[in-house]
Amino acid sequence: MNAVDRTGASARPYLDKIYEVDIESDVTYGVGGVGYESAKGAARHRDLKLDIYRPRTSEAGLRPALILAFGGAFHRGSKSVEVFEGENPSTAMAEYCREFARRGYICFSIDYRLMQEDPDPGVTPFLPPNLPFKAGRIDVVRGILGLPPCTAQMMFNTLEAATDDMSKAVAFVRSRAPALNVDLSRIAIGGFSAGASIALNAAYGENAPVAAVVSISGRTAAKLDVCIQPGSPPPPALMLYGEDDLPDILNFQAPMGAAMTKAGIDNSFLVVPKANHFYLRTAGLTGADGRPSDVETEIAAFLYDRLRLSSLGAGAMSVARLQAFADAWNRHDIDDLMSFMTDDCVFQANAGGEVFGTTYAGREDVRRGYMKAWQTYPDARWNNARHAVCGDRGFSEWVFTGVGPDAQKVEIAGCDLFEFRGDKIVVKNSFRKRPA
Repeated sequence: MNAVDRTGASARPYLDKIYEVDIESDVTYGVGGVGYESAKGAARHRDLKLDIYRPRTSEAGLRPALILAFGGAFHRGSKSVEVFEGENPSTAMAEYCREFARRGYICFSIDYRLMQEDPDPGVTPFLPPNLPFKAGRIDVVRGILGLPPCTAQMMFNTLEAATDDMSKAVAFVRSRAPALNVDLSRIAIGGFSAGASIALNAAYGENAPVAAVVSISGRTAAKLDVCIQPGSPPPPALMLYGEDDLPDILNFQAPMGAAMTKAGIDNSFLVVPKANHFYLRTAGLTGADGRPSDVETEIAAFLYDRLRLSSLGAGAMSVARLQAFADAWNRHDIDDLMSFMTDDCVFQANAGGEVFGTTYAGREDVRRGYMKAWQTYPDARWNNARHAVCGDRGFSEWVFTGVGPDAQKVEIAGCDLFEFRGDKIVVKNSFRKRPA
């Protein structure tokens, strides 16, 4: 009997740990140039690897994804362990991946290029010119490793390369989303320290198409007011840091929060009391709701809310339920139809003077809009219906038939695009072919 069987109906998907986990190691997600010289380019390319953590389940449907990168001052650590001698313990990204896979996420712990590899910075620069250079923690680690201090160019190349690697990991997951059972609209990225920084840089500097960012003691090097593209909301960010964190992290939290707010980024900053740069996932803190909590619980709550995961649990929309909705249309049963709709529902008709067709908003207005179809076509039917549901979105395809006021039979292919909240429809947007 697996974990989900033992937990049963009381389990809360994506909040509770209800699954056992399967791991697939050393999957190649891209290549990256190393041995870079500015006049010559990369000496060679190496494979970039990730480990995949999957919940063990036979349940159908797409799942949210979490892509995480390890910390280590861009010099040490790995996708499997992050234990450094002489430092306080911290939780490895591999462990976070395992714990969130237990909740139902598809998780990815990624490798990326480090400074001592002389990585190729690539051709997608996001760093502003003349970026202030502070080696700080990096030179401390280089000293531990017996390496000389780094230069501004080494830091620039590494930030650009490592950020490119995170963006490549996002592209890899997106390109294989159906095979991985990943919901494209629910991919989150994050990491610890250097790993958190490249996640922030990828999301806001390179505009990687992600839905949320989790930073554990990280900071962004991107100029948010320059990089954030207008027209689409940037992903929300959860920013965690220790009360006694590294100066470069601690002192940057307030200006980073102000810059995020100015750029339109939904952001939440939480401090871990009595913690320095290293702390466990179980470290206590005051949560976003003001109650006692811990690091991992706050990450889970943040992702659950910002990825809109409540719509994927019990009572979610299904193909069978969309078919029942279609059956109600063919019965001309307005009361049954409205039982599928939320109180704040919207119906965008296939025709009208507005760019999206005539829009009906609210239950009474939508009810009136629905009934117009039968008033115009008393024998209206929607035949050969096919449906699909992907999280809180879905569609239905059908062939509409009916005899209109001019006694002419109409037969037109069309579709409905839906937005769901739980097992109810929030938006129904209708489209029809227009025969010449």
